[in-house]
Amino acid sequence: MVRLNTFWHKVQRWTTNCFSATPTGSIAVESCLPPVALLISQRPRLAALGVVCFPPELNPATARLHTSFPPLSAHLAHDS
Repeated sequence: MVRLNTFWHKVQRWTTNCFSATPTGSIAVESCLPPVALLISQRPRLAALGVVCFPPELNPATARLHTSFPPLSAHLAHDS
């Protein structure tokens, strides 16, 4: 995780074109990039949404969901 944070700080410096002496906190705010810990914790959630939100014709894992799982159409807006 430390090496990934180091790389992420370099990415933030590249996107903002700031000096290496600039504190990483201000570079993070300036670059508008989320912290690595948030990105890592978000990956499983995005994968779960991919399983749940795709139609069963496109994703076989969606077809294997239990029958008691609410369908996606129950959560869609009426105008979509």
